[in-house]
Amino acid sequence: MLTQSEIAILVQMRGDVDRYAEMCHDAQRRLPDGDEADGWMAGLIEAEEVLAAFDALLALLPALDDDGGEECADQTMRFVAGCRMAGYMPDSEPCLFDTSEEAMAYVRDLMRDAADDDDRWSDDDIAAIETIAADPDGEFGVTVYGWHYFVAIT
Repeated sequence: MLTQSEIAILVQMRGDVDRYAEMCHDAQRRLPDGDEADGWMAGLIEAEEVLAAFDALLALLPALDDDGGEECADQTMRFVAGCRMAGYMPDSEPCLFDTSEEAMAYVRDLMRDAADDDDRWSDDDIAAIETIAADPDGEFGVTVYGWHYFVAIT
C-alpha cells in the first residue's frame, strides 16, 4: 500500500503533467499548421492520456492517515514539501507539515541550501527565494536548474 507521502508525490506529478498539457495546447494553438504544430498536438494527446491514467490511479487509492489507515472525515488538511530532480521521484522522503506556511519555509530553506552548493544561482535568483508564495490553495511548484521544488496538499 502507498504511504501518504507517495500519494502526495503522485498528485504533484499529475499537476506537472497537467501544466505540460496546458503548455502543449497553448503552443499548438499559436502555431500555424505544420510539423511543429503537429508535434505539440502529439505531446498534448500523450499528456492527456497520462492525465487520464493518473486520475484513474488516484481514484482507486484511499486517503491515508499518518499510520497508513483510512483517513477520518474530520482530519485537517496537511501539506507535503520537498524537491526532486525534474521528472524523477525524490531521492528522500518529502516532509509533512500542518500549514502551507511551514511547508513553504522548508522549500525556501531547500532552495537556499541548493544556492549555497551550486554556482549557477545568481544574486537575483537567491533574492527571488524570499518572494515565492504558494497558490491560494496552499500548493506550490517550480523547477530551478533541473530541480523541482514543491508543496502539495495531502
